[in-house]
Amino acid sequence: GSSESPAPLDQDIQLTVPGGDEATTLHVSAKLLYRKVDQFLLNFLFGEDSGLTAPVTVMSEDEATIRVTAG
Repeated sequence: GSSESPAPLDQDIQLTVPGGDEATTLHVSAKLLYRKVDQFLLNFLFGEDSGLTAPVTVMSEDEATIRVTAG
């Protein structure tokens, strides 16, 4: 198993938006990727030098434009 803890289901992200007091837009895009076979397992079974990888499938994707104002 992996020693990494799973990513949180939701999280707050803070960022500095250039533009001072003017409104601006932030374009956000996200993809949910799925790999049927874990790459670690393929490397374990066939060796890292085999070059064998499982295909990645895009399960869902979306994008949004968010209006950002000084607050």
